[in-house]
Parts: sequence; structure tokens; C-alpha cells
Amino acid sequence: MDKRRRSRMQRVRTGKSIALTARDIEIFRQLCRYRYLNSTYLHAFAGGASETRFKERLGDLFHEGFIDRPSQQWQLAEARCRPAVYEIGEQAKHALKERGEPSDERRDFLSRSVHRQFSHAVLICACVASVELTTLSESKVRFIPWAEILSRAPDATRSSDAPFRIPGPNSTALIPDGLFGLEYRAGDRKSYRFFALEVGNPS
Repeated sequence: MDKRRRSRMQRVRTGKSIALTARDIEIFRQLCRYRYLNSTYLHAFAGGASETRFKERLGDLFHEGFIDRPSQQWQLAEARCRPAVYEIGEQAKHALKERGEPSDERRDFLSRSVHRQFSHAVLICACVASVELTTLSESKVRFIPWAEILSRAPDATRSSDAPFRIPGPNSTALIPDGLFGLEYRAGDRKSYRFFALEVGNPS
């Protein structure tokens, strides 16, 4: 058996057979919701007793073409010492589509094009994902993702090229880095708050 360490930066297919698990599908769902997430966030969402084994699984999914490691991250200082950042790949999209889940249309608020400010985009995803992860331990609070907000918006908003654009006075507009909501439950009563997020550029 070849014991050589696999490259973090380049995909090397081995032809290994991948039998997708429920945890793999959860990884794909999160990468469909958040354009970029590193291995630490994916482990927090998908779970697993061993983070080391989890990272090895991410490596298998990467090298066999299910998920991608954006090349922009390798241009960052200390990139080799940081958790690898992932985004959804074509095979993962296909796997979600086979299960009748959204995959073709991006469900997050980031552009489909390559981001010029990659570090900023990663930070946006990390900030919103951190809020969602916090709500998972709160039985009376539910995180409302951007896709759910958009699904309840007027037709004109859903069909807009910039549906997250918030009109302001005197023809001005605010385009936040992210949008999300929180649903608060108290007995049979529910209340809601929605947030527009602006994230500073990382130094």
C-alpha cells in the first residue's frame, strides 16, 4: 500500500470506491448553504467522535472529486498550518440532486463567481455559521437561513439579481455581507428577528 502523504493542494484520484454516508450528505448540505467552510466548521456541523478521522474522510471526498479545496487559500500566509477550506463539488451536487435536495442553485448569499476577496468571503461564512452552530444547542431558538428568507420574499425579490439589496432613503441601498433570522419560541408563541451582517475585511 502506498503510504505517501496526499497533497493538500492538488487532487490525486486513486479510484477509491466511496460509499456515501449520512455524515457525507450533511457535509454536502452545509457546503451548499455556505460557500466556504473549513474542516473545523464542517466537523461541528456533521459530527463524529474523531476529528482526525473526519479530516481523513474530507481528504477522500476531495481527492475523489466530491468536494473542492479552493486554490485561493494556498496563497494566504500560513495556509499549510490552517484547517483546509472546502466548497461543494460537482459530484456532491449530483449526490444531493439524486436525493431530491437543492443543489444546482446556490442557496447562500455569495456570488457564484470566484471571489476577489477570498479571505473576506470565508470570514462571512464563518461568522454566519458560528451563529447557526450556537442555535443548535438552544431548544427555543431556530436559525433561519438566507434561502428560507428568500423563499418567503415577494416574486420580484426572488427573481432579482441582487435579492439581498436593502433599499434606503433617497435612492440609496445597503448590500449587506449576509442575512439571517432567528425564531424564538415561548410555548405556542413565536417571534422573529432578522439581521443584516456587515463583516470587516480581515487584516
